[in-house]
Amino acid sequence: MEKQVKPKMLTLNDAILDCEAMRENVLSPATIIGYEIVRRNRFQDIMNRDIFKLTKRDIQKAVDAEAALVSPKTVANAYGLICSVLKTTRWR
Repeated sequence: MEKQVKPKMLTLNDAILDCEAMRENVLSPATIIGYEIVRRNRFQDIMNRDIFKLTKRDIQKAVDAEAALVSPKTVANAYGLICSVLKTTRWR
């Protein structure tokens, strides 16, 4: 059995880009644009942090900060992307 090695550091921003690249053949252009909007505009407090060091508390603080700025639906959609990216990337 081959042991998987985690990268030394992977930012949330780069993890989103990696997930986009992995799924580019199955994502619609509108979905990719939506991911880019989230990457550029949401969760900026944690976007350049190492995903392997992010805690639930860090993410909750970022969600709370976003909730003060945008609608609940916008926060929920952005949070959904972040959760998907973290699950995909951390389990590689």
